[in-house]
Amino acid sequence: MFTMAKLRDGSTYLEGHLTANDYYAEKESVTGRWVGQAAERLGLAGRAISVEDEPFERLRCNLHPLTGRRLTARTGDGRIAFLDFQCSAPKSVSLLAVTFGDERLRQAHHEAVSVAFAELERFAARRVRGGNAAWSEQVAFTGNLCAARFEHDASRALDAQLHTHLVTANATFDAKAGQWFALTEREMLSAVRYAGKVYQNELAHRVLAAGYQIESARNDRGVIEGFEIAGVTAADRVVASKRRAQIEREIAAFEKKHGRAPTAKEIHGITTRTRSSKLAEITTAEVRSKQRGDFLPERLQALESLVSSARSAGPAAAAPDGERNALREARDHLFERASVQRGHEIIAEALNQSLGTASLETLKEKLTAGHASDCVALKDGLDCLRSDFATRAGLQQELDAIHFVNAGRNLYTPLCRIALQPDRRLSADQRNAVQTLLDSTDRVCALRGIAGTGKTFTLQEVRRGIVVSGGTVIACAPTTSAAGVLRADGFANATTLADLLKNAESLHGHPSGTGNAAPTRMRRNSQHRARWRRYRDFSVPAGR
Repeated sequence: MFTMAKLRDGSTYLEGHLTANDYYAEKESVTGRWVGQAAERLGLAGRAISVEDEPFERLRCNLHPLTGRRLTARTGDGRIAFLDFQCSAPKSVSLLAVTFGDERLRQAHHEAVSVAFAELERFAARRVRGGNAAWSEQVAFTGNLCAARFEHDASRALDAQLHTHLVTANATFDAKAGQWFALTEREMLSAVRYAGKVYQNELAHRVLAAGYQIESARNDRGVIEGFEIAGVTAADRVVASKRRAQIEREIAAFEKKHGRAPTAKEIHGITTRTRSSKLAEITTAEVRSKQRGDFLPERLQALESLVSSARSAGPAAAAPDGERNALREARDHLFERASVQRGHEIIAEALNQSLGTASLETLKEKLTAGHASDCVALKDGLDCLRSDFATRAGLQQELDAIHFVNAGRNLYTPLCRIALQPDRRLSADQRNAVQTLLDSTDRVCALRGIAGTGKTFTLQEVRRGIVVSGGTVIACAPTTSAAGVLRADGFANATTLADLLKNAESLHGHPSGTGNAAPTRMRRNSQHRARWRRYRDFSVPAGR
């Protein structure tokens, strides 16, 4: 999978890490290469990178690598010099490629990274400052990156760990503007899961072609996260994961101390803090010997036999029409709780459901055509990866919901029919919102506001008005955790939307749909709204 780290200085990164693998041996070094469409524009593509590489140092200082002139407009304090995208192979692939010498797997990793990085490069963008446009219109996609590519094969604990660094200069060329700009990483980070799944799928194709069988790798909740080579046991992977075990011990200590799991940023901090700044001085031959020495003789023999058998086996047969099935599974999974998804999110999940059996380009074609996935692009002319998609059924439900809302205007008496003295703690905007909602005669009402504007506090005042007027309030939320938050905020009967739809009559008798039926705190969810027509909705979109 892909991860990303920001390098604000990076003055010692080339010599101290990139050209030295994760250990140091005299007269041994790792040679990198410049890759990416921006590297071609800068005259670097394909050039080797070694210690004290002048173009690398110039790019670090925001200078053109060949002319030495300033590249982008700003070179201030704290500037991000590079974005280090890292792509790591599954442990079983690393183990057989590195410790047991199957160079075909090393090449498979190399090729899969190339495909995945080219896909990630599609999301290279720069920020467009000023104007009143929406966020999506404040980003100009440039589609070009300049990256120093280095491939390493060991962790700091000297485990077999095949991984690639793509140390990407903080610069991209905007052809329309005719100049270089700093990158905005937001769009690439949004697509980093997609790039990771492209990598996994391309690698899985090549692993199968090399004669191996693969099996899904799942997390504790049973969700597919990737794949491993069949025949490499979980115990084998643990033996070759001393560095991972070290990090997990630190994560467990963090959880014990703080009573919660660390965030992604905190995990990155743990990883950085526990990494020795001094590289081990050991030769590659000694590293391989040490890695093999961690295994019992019978497992050494079994893994050597696995490699030998794969070399003599033919590639596995491809599954028929795998792309159609993968897109349908992705659709069913993603659109269960959301009405709109980006194209790269759909394809990422389709790849996740069919690693090694689906073609990336065929998935793109079928998603664009729509007949295989039942997905419809909401705007013409965009790259399918960056387009928003909805399902045909979802669009029809949206139209039904709009009709339901419009048909319910001015059908009811106000929610509160007596004068209500507002809570003095309410702001002017909050008081106005409360009065507007309580005076409404529409079947569907909505309260919207950005985070921190006091929506829940305002809603509590609305509830007070309904109750003093003789009405009843039932609160619901889309998830169990969100319902728990509502209960903590004073809505004692708060439940989930699914539970409300299933047990509506037991929760609120037999509402007739006239007069002051139960107002409900609901998040916009078109798949359920059509079933909620006997109730008067009081909608508060939380977190949108």
